[in-house]
Amino acid sequence: MLPNSPVDALGGQAHRVRSTIIDVARSRHDKAAEAHQVADSRFWIGFASQWRDLLIDFLDAMIKQGYQSYKLLPAGHKIPIINNCLVFVWRTPNRANAIRDFASSSTRQNCFVSPPPQAMLWEDQSPQELAEDLSEITEVLTVTKAARDVMPLVLVMIRSTPWQLQSIEWAIATLDDSNKVELQGQETLWEPEPVADEVSRDIESFDSGSPASPVIEPREQEKSLNA
Repeated sequence: MLPNSPVDALGGQAHRVRSTIIDVARSRHDKAAEAHQVADSRFWIGFASQWRDLLIDFLDAMIKQGYQSYKLLPAGHKIPIINNCLVFVWRTPNRANAIRDFASSSTRQNCFVSPPPQAMLWEDQSPQELAEDLSEITEVLTVTKAARDVMPLVLVMIRSTPWQLQSIEWAIATLDDSNKVELQGQETLWEPEPVADEVSRDIESFDSGSPASPVIEPREQEKSLNA
């Protein structure tokens, strides 16, 4: 059964994964933005290429926490398996329908049809059953189970420019009949605090408010020098 949201899919590990995603995304953005400024480039090619580093940064962080990796063929990119789910961290390109077109390659399409690793398929069996040699019939049953038991995909979408990390969101991603991505349970993990906006609202503009009226007081008539 497809989970309703990333939190539902990741269960008790959702908070840890959320924190790791935010740390990795912010760190990688800072490095990519600095490199873009140093290069003084008119183009975003270098900045946009951070998607590869994001995959590796997040995978390394989760492996250090004891999670397994999964290799996506044919390109061979590795992403972590968390609570029997795949988590793909991705900087979303700044173009229309970018998310809908996420599965534009065979490698990304395999995100949606990946069976759990062999150890996970047999984790409910007794030690005696695990110790037995697998017969040909058992192998067939394993393949059949793997074919219908697919890991859900948690897609992490990072929106950014060389000048600002704009937002980090995640959702359960599925494919429709046209290999277009649909999102379920989408949630914002992080977005910048509107500090500048709040400050500007607190400061009155030059032409705001009502003009102060001049205070006019009656002037005492000077006494005559001869009085």
